[in-house]
Amino acid sequence: MEDTGRITRLYQAITEASSEREPPFRDRPIEERRAYLRERARAYRAKGKASAESGRLEARGGTIRDALADAALILLASGAPGSDAIERLLGIAFSGRPGVPGTVRAKARAGAIKPKILTPEVLRDATSPSPDIPPADRHRRRVACKPPCVSE
Repeated sequence: MEDTGRITRLYQAITEASSEREPPFRDRPIEERRAYLRERARAYRAKGKASAESGRLEARGGTIRDALADAALILLASGAPGSDAIERLLGIAFSGRPGVPGTVRAKARAGAIKPKILTPEVLRDATSPSPDIPPADRHRRRVACKPPCVSE
């Protein structure tokens, strides 16, 4: 019988705690839900804007697509390996318009289509040597030894 009393007290405590909580989101009035969703969307956009201004983009669908599009433009403009595949894919995407891949390539080379994220300034800053970052081959330490020398 003592267990029944404990279970009853536990049940009462749980029901009292749950009655003090706000109703679930789906049970709230429609205007309250809309206001909440507006505020969440505003906060989401503000966070994305703040991260873009700080130079650290959020990995979201739109920014990922923009970065991939910029990479494709850079490959097309430079004629780097992979540019042929991009042209073929453009041909598939615009199958009814056979001149689109060549036009896009020409516009990319002429600089008429500008990247959104991977701008020349961003690429220059990312690839320029910095005194804080050692060159790629500096990770090996040269050891003074008799020939043949071995690097560690």
